[in-house]
Amino acid sequence: KKKKELIEQRQRLLEERKHLLSQNGNSDYFADFDDSLTEPDERLQTIDDLVENVKAMIPESEERVRQLKAELLDYDRRFGRPYMGELGVDSYEPWQRQDYLLMKDLVNDIVEQAMDDFVRRVPTGPGQLADQDRILANSRTQVAEFKMAAVKQKVTQLICEEIIILETRNLAEEVVREYISLNLLSAASASDLVIGTTETLTTGNEEGRTDKEDLTYNLVTKAYHRMTADRNERRAKLWLHTQYLLHVKPDRQSDAQEDDVEYTDYLGIEPFKTKDDETYTIMYKEYCEREVIYWSNLVPTSIRLNVTLKTAGVSCGCVNHTQRFLAVGTMHGDVLVYDLHVYPPLVYRYVTNENKENDPVRKISFSLDGTRLATVNNNGSLRLWSLVNGEISAERAATLGLGPDEEGFLPEELQLLVELFPDKGDFVFQEGPLASAGSVGTEILKPRMAVFHTSLTLLGSQNNLALGMENGDILRCELEDLL
Repeated sequence: KKKKELIEQRQRLLEERKHLLSQNGNSDYFADFDDSLTEPDERLQTIDDLVENVKAMIPESEERVRQLKAELLDYDRRFGRPYMGELGVDSYEPWQRQDYLLMKDLVNDIVEQAMDDFVRRVPTGPGQLADQDRILANSRTQVAEFKMAAVKQKVTQLICEEIIILETRNLAEEVVREYISLNLLSAASASDLVIGTTETLTTGNEEGRTDKEDLTYNLVTKAYHRMTADRNERRAKLWLHTQYLLHVKPDRQSDAQEDDVEYTDYLGIEPFKTKDDETYTIMYKEYCEREVIYWSNLVPTSIRLNVTLKTAGVSCGCVNHTQRFLAVGTMHGDVLVYDLHVYPPLVYRYVTNENKENDPVRKISFSLDGTRLATVNNNGSLRLWSLVNGEISAERAATLGLGPDEEGFLPEELQLLVELFPDKGDFVFQEGPLASAGSVGTEILKPRMAVFHTSLTLLGSQNNLALGMENGDILRCELEDLL
């Protein structure tokens, strides 16, 4: 029974192997096997017969292994080491033999000259021996000088690096100490100002304290510090502005293109986590009442800024991070930068579109330091402007209706730093992995918006832009080499 199971298992294995080899296109390899092996009932009767058959195949396998080993040795001999001319001159073509003989004569002449100069020539007198010693001594001196120069250069580099590291660390420590001292000085100045104002309002004496031992002023100072300490102690419990956002689903059915849109609802924001203590509940109500009174007393004011008919209207605007400058883009393609720290606001910088056709400005963006301005026009052009050191032109200023101010000064023009166009391939990958992967197409893509990248240089300037293309791609544009 065991024998019969073994025979059946072997038969299944042979069939599966034949099926796999036929799928891989190696059916001829299977044909090399003896067909009689597939008939175990006639030829294979016992396990001993199988062992004998394997033994009979061993000499053939050993011969095959020896042949493979010889082929590998021959391949290594022919291709595993440099060619040293084993084939001889007869292997050259007739047109190659002349060059071979020429090179052979040159090499022989060089070798003979070297042998005569350094090996075969024997010094015959004290003068030649002294010359050789002098040449050898000079060579050794030059080698020693080269080594010493290399060592000095390396030591100098290491010393400079160490000095730079120490000075940088000292400078950083000095900056941190200065920053801390300025913060402490600001806090002390603010505290003194508040105490002085409180003492003036309490005592009614605008001249301030004259006697350091005056009990009235000391009482006011102690009360102020006590209230400040109490405020700092309760601030962590009272002013917990957690600002939790509630992400809710919209009531309307979203389109297929808006499945990735997330709607944010701010109605559930709590100003702080209310406590069960009645004291905090009363303080919370007082805080709400004061907030309502504060915001109800604020009166908004509006300022109207007029532009000329040549601009064809306003297309976009942007305020810088310090809320001082307002940049306005027009439908004609002009850019006006207003200074909001004066009333009424005046034009601080400008640039005009001298073309007759309208090219609306679609996006304006300020840098963090407020010294640079990026604009994107409707034709896809990207421009980087500087608000520092512009030119003055009364003729171009008059086209926008701009004239001198009360002191007779005209606004300066924006200085153009970089200008990129889509039809020139400035926004297409020309090299790199994206270009090799087929990202470069025949369609010209235009940027629709541009903002300054968050990366900063050592001096705090921003030289990179993040562009939003019309197909939805976002590109990082490095302009440092163009500035």
